[in-house]
Amino acid sequence: MKIVTHKGGAHRDEFVACCLLLASVSDSVQSVIERRDPTPEELEDVNTYVVDVGERHEPAKNNFDHHQQGAVGCALTMVLDHLGLLELARSTFAWIDFSESLDCRGPYATAAKLGISKEAFFQTLSPVEAQMLQLFEQEKIIHPGMALYILMRQLGAGWLRYLEDMEKRLALLPSRTEIIDVNGVNTMVVDIDGKDNPVLGLEQFCQAYEKEHGSKIGITITRDDRGDGYALFRREDHPRVDFRPLTGRPDMVFVHTLGFMGKTKAGVDPIELVKLGIK
Repeated sequence: MKIVTHKGGAHRDEFVACCLLLASVSDSVQSVIERRDPTPEELEDVNTYVVDVGERHEPAKNNFDHHQQGAVGCALTMVLDHLGLLELARSTFAWIDFSESLDCRGPYATAAKLGISKEAFFQTLSPVEAQMLQLFEQEKIIHPGMALYILMRQLGAGWLRYLEDMEKRLALLPSRTEIIDVNGVNTMVVDIDGKDNPVLGLEQFCQAYEKEHGSKIGITITRDDRGDGYALFRREDHPRVDFRPLTGRPDMVFVHTLGFMGKTKAGVDPIELVKLGIK
């Protein structure tokens, strides 16, 4: 498999898109990334992925550019859509919409959209990402065996694996959750083993529940991922929830000083403890 993307300055959208494409094929497929303009023949070749260059969006021919008139999205979201993962990725990774805006509208418009100053915006940018993109733009060809190639494939595999895990979890949660009213606060109790990342997908599931039912979830109760008890979380700073009254109790392991979470010991009733944390 060949991936052709543009030369010159590198950006997040084509870098991440290339990572995902590298990871989307089996280990036996030899791939290469070439940073240059595509040839007319490559734009017609389904074995060549043309990303963020070429002025064509033709998924059937594996062309994913957004610089032509009427194109919607960026190279990253086009590739995610091609992989059948765009909707899930948008709900899972908050940085997808940010990345799309950054590439299509630029940093100043994106800062305005976020309601922050341009100075604050640039202060939030990751130095790790900046260095990664610099390494990417310094190469004309990235091929198997190169440290950068290996890292890009690992990054892509990590994102794809997380999306796969998220999809499975969201399908499982309806049968493993219960919504109960605890002193007037909707509380979600989750029956997922603590060793199986019990909070995975929980926020997305809560948001979907709230959209469907029109009522807010104020507390989540999950198995502790570090012990044998339960983890109690205040969601979205619910004004009636404060777990600080549980501090120092013999049935508690830990209570955060800001009161937004606490962890119980094994063998206790978490509902009774939650009641003490509701004003």
